[in-house]
Amino acid sequence: MMEDIRVVIGESKFDVRACGILKQGDNVLTTVESDGTHTLPGGAVKIGETSKEAVVREFLEETGMKVEVGSLLSTIENMFIYEEKPYQQVIFVYEVFALKDIQSIIGEVPMEWINIMASHSLRPPQLNELVKQATTKTQHFINKEL
Repeated sequence: MMEDIRVVIGESKFDVRACGILKQGDNVLTTVESDGTHTLPGGAVKIGETSKEAVVREFLEETGMKVEVGSLLSTIENMFIYEEKPYQQVIFVYEVFALKDIQSIIGEVPMEWINIMASHSLRPPQLNELVKQATTKTQHFINKEL
């Protein structure tokens, strides 16, 4: 079994994450974390796996949906405190398209459709603007909360 690209270095944690923006009308699909935070469906990239492959796998695991991955929309350097310790991620954010009509979502984690224009609760916060944009030009963001 392939391991996640996730390491502990001293007191800090580091991982590589990949996620996708799946839109339906004026809404975007989000996952709801245990603390109520919304983020995009996705997760840790595994050793030997591309970030695109990780998005396909994570969407299937989390939503039960088969998706096609489009353009790389953003890379985000995300630095924050998690469980009172420094955490750093490199996040690849892709546009994602469902391969079938979206009927129901059956997955491992709580999901919620949120209105794109009203979104302000996505973490990291740069995702709130990213989901509103129509461009497919790759952007780079830094979120430093340390």
